[in-house]
Amino acid sequence: MKQFTFTAIALALLTQACKKPLDEMADYYPTVRTESVTLLPNGTVKVVGRILSEGDAPIDYAGICVDTVAKPDMLAGQAVAELNGDQFTVIYSGFDPYDTYYFRSWATNEHGYSYGNVLSLDSIAAVPVVPPCTSTNNTANIGTSTGTQTYYPIAAPEQYMGVWSFQANTNSNNITYRFGGSMSTGVYTTTTNTDPAPGQARISFVSGFYNAVLAAGSSVYMEQLSATSWRITVCQAPWSTGTSTFYFNTRFTVNS
Repeated sequence: MKQFTFTAIALALLTQACKKPLDEMADYYPTVRTESVTLLPNGTVKVVGRILSEGDAPIDYAGICVDTVAKPDMLAGQAVAELNGDQFTVIYSGFDPYDTYYFRSWATNEHGYSYGNVLSLDSIAAVPVVPPCTSTNNTANIGTSTGTQTYYPIAAPEQYMGVWSFQANTNSNNITYRFGGSMSTGVYTTTTNTDPAPGQARISFVSGFYNAVLAAGSSVYMEQLSATSWRITVCQAPWSTGTSTFYFNTRFTVNS
């Protein structure tokens, strides 16, 4: 048994030693391409890369780098992506609409790393969201006899397990907002689920005798004003208690 093990190792080493060198040094490294850069409606950018060749060894890592200079270094805005076959995708956010950004794919194997081509994008901004109502800013009206009230503490949003949540209070209402996926410009749809999925929002409140959740299917309009500030508007969103239906309206700004 010991002789067999020694012989197997010796044959493996001999095979490795006899491996023909590649013609070009570049053939040892991966070949990668930046396939597309797409501005999404919420102002984020989807970047897709593709592995054209592994080179002389399997791929260790692949990803995207981004910068405002024409040839980004691999560590600039670096994102490591998960390979899906020979393709990988990265979503970027937080752009200045007045700058031009350059996106570059990269990949590594045991021999080193290589870059793909560079694609650029400018005027990166979300599609504007225009709510159909214009309530007074920083107010809420749950539709009952308490009327329109002003928010006084609005807590900073916190993320946990893919859901952003915060509490906003008025004199009579303790309102909880929960957004699935991210907080960025767009129109969210109300759900009664405790943990909303991306693109969904759950709005619940406690007010006097009422403990309610907005019905599923209404629109919540979010406008991202800066990297740390959002304006949220809800227009005539129904909620029910017993046989009665009321309508929730609010407009406010929240900061992280």
